[in-house]
Amino acid sequence: MGAKNDAMDRIGVERLCVFGLPPVQFVDLAADLGCRYIGTSLVPMPYNPHGYPKWSLRADPALRRDMLAAMHHRGVSISLCEGFGIKPNGDVREYDADLHLMCELEIRRINVASIEDNSLALKGFSAHIHPLGRGGDPFAAVPA
Repeated sequence: MGAKNDAMDRIGVERLCVFGLPPVQFVDLAADLGCRYIGTSLVPMPYNPHGYPKWSLRADPALRRDMLAAMHHRGVSISLCEGFGIKPNGDVREYDADLHLMCELEIRRINVASIEDNSLALKGFSAHIHPLGRGGDPFAAVPA
């Protein structure tokens, strides 16, 4: 690989840049830009100035299949998925279904935000999600 390709291997497009663009189109945009990675979530952010149609990777199995097929076809993967928050007295098991969907989408890293100044809560979350990774591979929680 040349220097240009090596540099592009380190660049991804974050969901905040596309304002609700549907997932398959997001994959295509990243590939067209020469990027191999995107950062996304299971649902779009509320800000949608371009009027894109509503979508939900959580609720739409066909959309998940289409996105995965587009990712494989275009050589793009999800480097980080957002949408996880640690709340005081919250139960991290509420994210189990979403974590399993992320395995389906071959996501290996998630972004975790906490409103507590408590590393013990993050450690508890990490301990819970670690065995939920695809094929025995753990998720990597990336604290925000």
